[in-house]
Amino acid sequence: MKIVFMIPRLTYSGAPKMMAWVANQMAERGHDVHFVTFFSSEKTRDLHNRIRFHSLNVTQSNNRFKRNTTGMIKTLFRLHRYVKSVKADVIVSFLDSVGYTYLPLARLFTKSKIIVSERVDPYAYKGMNAKLRFALMKFAHGTVFQTKGAQAFFKGKIYKNSTVIPNPVVIEENVKQMQKKRPTYAERDNRIVTVGRLSLNQKRQDLLIEAFSLLHKEYPYLQLIIYGDGQDKQKIQALIEKKGLQDSVILAGRIKEVEKQIFNAKAFVLSSDFEGIPNALIEAMSIGVPCVATDCSPGGAALLIENGKNGYLVPCNDTQALKEKLKELIEFPAISEQFSQNSIEITERFSEYKIANLWEEYFLNCKK
Repeated sequence: MKIVFMIPRLTYSGAPKMMAWVANQMAERGHDVHFVTFFSSEKTRDLHNRIRFHSLNVTQSNNRFKRNTTGMIKTLFRLHRYVKSVKADVIVSFLDSVGYTYLPLARLFTKSKIIVSERVDPYAYKGMNAKLRFALMKFAHGTVFQTKGAQAFFKGKIYKNSTVIPNPVVIEENVKQMQKKRPTYAERDNRIVTVGRLSLNQKRQDLLIEAFSLLHKEYPYLQLIIYGDGQDKQKIQALIEKKGLQDSVILAGRIKEVEKQIFNAKAFVLSSDFEGIPNALIEAMSIGVPCVATDCSPGGAALLIENGKNGYLVPCNDTQALKEKLKELIEFPAISEQFSQNSIEITERFSEYKIANLWEEYFLNCKK
């Protein structure tokens, strides 16, 4: 197959990371893969040497009106011209504003099979933008969801032509070595860690800081390390200072090879209200870090964590429950050891080979 993957930018965040992985897998299997970005030629992800990378290099205006009118038209024109020149069998979009706006154009004026993937929680979309997004999704030939909960949001054509493909657990050599050298409870340091974009609306670092402040009163030697960057950094820093936790809660920024940084931590926490399938949680579990996660919509964390067996699930927006489960991991070494040992089993449940097969089969069998 000749497959074109399209996305605004190839950044460090979850959707670009997953798209790059799917593209690499298809290239490795011998397909003719093209990867096109809209706004930047920067590549923060490694692409297979057989992938043809192209950037439209559209300059985005600081003016929102221009960006959403003339800027959008320019992007769509350049994108369509590129797609037509490639003569793709399959076009893949991990839905963004340009991606779903392009769907009618691609459906009407190309012979390509169009597949989109919803990477976040559809229940979180509201208002006219949501209605437009869902209406335009109907122009795709097929849709890939990460969870059955996200798939169940939709009815009719979108649901009928869709499939569920979870994220893989990517096991690189360094991760394999970490799995063999998992620290015991006694060898773990006194850090609680989290990884993700600094976004209070979704990631809820405020909830985590509130829970940690309660825990810190009983265990003042603990530290909370927050890895990531984002638009709410100043608000989160202000909350840390308001709680008087400047010496105990650290905003560590965005780093490469985050697995090495969290490997010896006492616990990993996901505090989000909504996620697709959280990559950060997958990475923590795959190296045996004991995990506590909110049961976030539409079910990505629940897909990974069997509550009480390989981690803890707590209700969203429940500070006390989050604090209590973290406390159990600190007070009961046997639970920590159990979670560490059992969590790495997800590497087999969601192996790269199994998940790549699902993507390839859907590209081949999804009907126009």
